[in-house]
Amino acid sequence: MEKDIEQELKNIPLNFMKTNYRTKNIVISFPSDLDRDNGKAIIADLSKVKSQSITLQDAKKMMPKITVSNIPNKLISTALAENPSTTPAEYRDKVKEVLHTKFLEKNSDIRDLVESQDKMFQIVFVNTGNESTTAGIKVSPLIRDALISRGRIYVGGVTIFVQYFSHIQRRSKDKSPPSGNLVTSDSAESSIKSYASVSSRGDIISDAPHTPGEKVPSPVAVRYSPSPNTSSKFAGNRPRNPKDCVVILNCKDDKDLAVMEKDIEQELKNIPLNFMKTNYRTKNIVISFPSDLDRDNGKAIIADLSKVKSQSITLQDAKKMMPKITVSNIPNKLISTALAENPSTTPAEYRDKVKEVLHTKFLEKNSDIRDLVESQDKMFQIVFVNTGNESTTAGIKVSPLIRDALISRGRIYVGNTSCRVTDRFDLRQCFHCQQIGHISSKCQEKSNGRDPVCMFCSASHPTKDCPDRDDESRYRCINCSHSGDSALRNNCHTHHSGSDDCPLIAAEKSNIRQRTEYSKNV
Repeated sequence: MEKDIEQELKNIPLNFMKTNYRTKNIVISFPSDLDRDNGKAIIADLSKVKSQSITLQDAKKMMPKITVSNIPNKLISTALAENPSTTPAEYRDKVKEVLHTKFLEKNSDIRDLVESQDKMFQIVFVNTGNESTTAGIKVSPLIRDALISRGRIYVGGVTIFVQYFSHIQRRSKDKSPPSGNLVTSDSAESSIKSYASVSSRGDIISDAPHTPGEKVPSPVAVRYSPSPNTSSKFAGNRPRNPKDCVVILNCKDDKDLAVMEKDIEQELKNIPLNFMKTNYRTKNIVISFPSDLDRDNGKAIIADLSKVKSQSITLQDAKKMMPKITVSNIPNKLISTALAENPSTTPAEYRDKVKEVLHTKFLEKNSDIRDLVESQDKMFQIVFVNTGNESTTAGIKVSPLIRDALISRGRIYVGNTSCRVTDRFDLRQCFHCQQIGHISSKCQEKSNGRDPVCMFCSASHPTKDCPDRDDESRYRCINCSHSGDSALRNNCHTHHSGSDDCPLIAAEKSNIRQRTEYSKNV
């Protein structure tokens, strides 16, 4: 059959023709729909195809895959402790089994699709690191849409971000990528499931499309940082950060804390959680729920626990955080003059003295702010200073009343000048991988030895070495380019990954704003 097809299709353009003797398949890729239709017509006229000893069909698309990253190993090791595995293969199978159970446990919508509608949810890949595990899951499009739209899955006492899994294999530069117009012929007893299942060709196989001429990042697994959910047209893949969905339990002693932690873990096993953190220093357990409904259900369960009923442990909603402002372009001369009399010896000591000097200078010529701080005991705390060659920037945590007074006039008077005041949103963005939600010292990509991602062009080099940093036509936001939202992907070339114009950064700031207290009565 291989020789016959080769002869018959000698005048039809082909991307490739590959024979797989193990699966008894011949895979043929055509560069266009017209070539595929002409080729199919010729193959259909062959005697063995007419006699149905060989079947002819279009290659089916493969099921989408998702990646679930940073699954705490503690969730797996506890379940595996009772029945330890003896071989690596056996260990992987048990991890997959445990994770399958954990994934469906607190995600009732996914569980219903899998159990009631028999939708695909198959763990095909696990990679266990020192502290966390990554899982690749083949899912039905319906489950993929449900998980990607909210950007997270609830596992045990934590929330894990869900991402596309795009598998990219290297190909040589002289070969053109397949167009996707694939025809497969096989023996009658063999069946085709997908292009991926019948071809081992080293070409791109991806469910995240790339624009023509786009640079493809070098890592084999391409991940993106899910975007915060907003009401805008760029509504992303992650729900809003907890607003009023956080509760705090305060325990009087460490013994109560340890017991309470286990009790809550057990009682809330069917309630979705963003996270549950125990702080042994403050004797607090902080629990974040993804919605008001989940929080109310969780609070009702916790309130029924004996230690809460006896008031040895108190339960309360978390308060919103105070707003922050940024004061820019403070002349260094103002600070250096005040510090000259008493020079500092360490960087930490220097920062503390700068904060002290700036606090005095800020209140000196702003009588309305001084009255609020001194007479009404309103918050005005300098939390951040960054000194450049000529000027200093300060971040200040303030009461809503002070924030409103300063933002409304946009200036603060310092020495013989006035400095610009803006709202400050301390969002976390990694300068290694550019993802939002963590800093470079906590970056898993960096820990795993992966190359840095440039903030400007998304190539695999440090941002400071980018040759295109001043060429806006070369900008490419890595987070938008791998987003689950097609609008974000289409606009990824309009800004870089650290730009205020990035919809994901704007949405993250919006989430911080939602969790900030702006009421003047506070």
